[in-house]
Amino acid sequence: AFEHIPRDGIDAAAGRIYVGSADLLLHRSNVGNVVVATPEPSISSTLPIQAASIKAVLLCAKCSTPLGSLQNGTNVRLFKHCLGTTAAIFHSYTSDSVLVAQMLEVIEADGFFRFDVVDEAAADGARRLRVQVLSWDATIQTSEFPTPQKVLKVLFAVEKVGPNESELPSKELTATAALIDDVVERLQRSATLLPSSVVAGMSKGSIGFLFG
Repeated sequence: AFEHIPRDGIDAAAGRIYVGSADLLLHRSNVGNVVVATPEPSISSTLPIQAASIKAVLLCAKCSTPLGSLQNGTNVRLFKHCLGTTAAIFHSYTSDSVLVAQMLEVIEADGFFRFDVVDEAAADGARRLRVQVLSWDATIQTSEFPTPQKVLKVLFAVEKVGPNESELPSKELTATAALIDDVVERLQRSATLLPSSVVAGMSKGSIGFLFG
């Protein structure tokens, strides 16, 4: 059975597939051909909050491509943009979709428009992707995208992880290093779509687009 999920916080149930904006939530017992990339945490019943926040990366058992995450031992989240199907039903999804879905939820629920995207397994010296959403209802159409695409117009910058010196409130989001790298590359490529007159004089980041 398929059910749409509006927000995080729903636990997987055996025999059901919950459909999110950019991912699918399944029970681990219903998922095969995946391997856990990092050792699963030992989940203590006395530490439910900490245990629920621990994730392990899931890889395809055949090609080792990251597919999603395992949380709390049973909740499997598979990113749509990582899944291939015979009918190619997920072909329009990209790595951007994962962040766009999270950002729109936060904007709607909490009113934050600034985000710090960090590696969920970050070590010293790791990068932070800082994003400020300028518009969440923009569309773009170019020779590369002949059909109008709905996008988030953002101001972005890549920095080393450290104290947040900005006095403006921001929301921290976590993602895998591979997803962050891919999103940064796509943002940098999308920034070239803007005329030079818009880019000139900017010192605190670049303007780019996240495709939802």
